[in-house]
Amino acid sequence: MNASGLDPVLADSMERYEGALFRLHDLIIGLSEADAHRSPGKGAWSVAQCLDHLVIAGSLMCVRLDEAVHRARELTRTVKDGRPARFGWFDRLFIAVTARGKDGRRPRLRVPHRPLFDPGPGRPIPVLTSQFTALQDRLITSARSAKGLDLVDIKVESLLDGRIKVGLGAWYVAIAGHQERHLDQAMRARAAIGL
Repeated sequence: MNASGLDPVLADSMERYEGALFRLHDLIIGLSEADAHRSPGKGAWSVAQCLDHLVIAGSLMCVRLDEAVHRARELTRTVKDGRPARFGWFDRLFIAVTARGKDGRRPRLRVPHRPLFDPGPGRPIPVLTSQFTALQDRLITSARSAKGLDLVDIKVESLLDGRIKVGLGAWYVAIAGHQERHLDQAMRARAAIGL
């Protein structure tokens, strides 16, 4: 545990959410609204669509995580031994599948999104910037609220398939990886249109 008593899984996730804000700044600096909505190629997402997808998916999942934390507090599902969370093979696989590619490159495994998380054409950049920033605050607050809970054995269902149940702590890590994955994609989209 770190000095604040947070499990390293939560502390690392929170640090990565804060890092996403710096990456957002680098992504949108000098980017016009028109360029933000330009697709880098047929069927490829624009910068705005990448951000919109992250806001939609992150906001929906944050609600689910907050509900799980609240329920776990009511049931007093705290960690028993005080040791840092250690995930099983399925949680580790889930984290790996949602993670970014090496050195900002495309991930080896492509994961199709579902209509629930479809960004459409992408909303205006000022709106997305505000919502993405607010989402990072929500994720940090949510992760902090999970302090002392059993991050491994409290399972949370996927929004896409109720058969997929992942440990509470693994969700925080996976969301951080998912954000990094699509921020990398947005940077590649920006570079592909010559910016």
